[in-house]
Amino acid sequence: MGLSDTICQRWEVPKLPFAAVSPLSLCTSGHSKAILSLNIDFNLEKERIVLDEQGIRIAENQENSQKNRRKLAESTRDFKKASAEEKLSLFNSLLKGYQEEVDNLTKRANLEKMHFLTFIRNFTRLQIRIQFLLQLL
Repeated sequence: MGLSDTICQRWEVPKLPFAAVSPLSLCTSGHSKAILSLNIDFNLEKERIVLDEQGIRIAENQENSQKNRRKLAESTRDFKKASAEEKLSLFNSLLKGYQEEVDNLTKRANLEKMHFLTFIRNFTRLQIRIQFLLQLL
């Protein structure tokens, strides 16, 4: 049972097949005000803009992470090639680099998780509203 199933049961909203209603019947039905209010209340355009911004931020974070991993790989190769005396001086900076990358990956994962959960919450809200509108038809 999915999240939307749980919410629909909690609010007693029956699941309706989306294929049961054609887009033309939505436009020609007497419930056009309710359909328009769905866009106004939910603000689909704002949600799309937010999702676009989040997608760009996620892509930038992934690109930065790739660059940082390349730098770490290069630092690791230099560390392996270094003499025993040089390794002592390089070790702290190499360890710090790995710790920063772990911290960045953790932040990135938490940010993406938050974006995903927000999307699911908003999508479920939209699905419930659409199901309510379909009941009006």
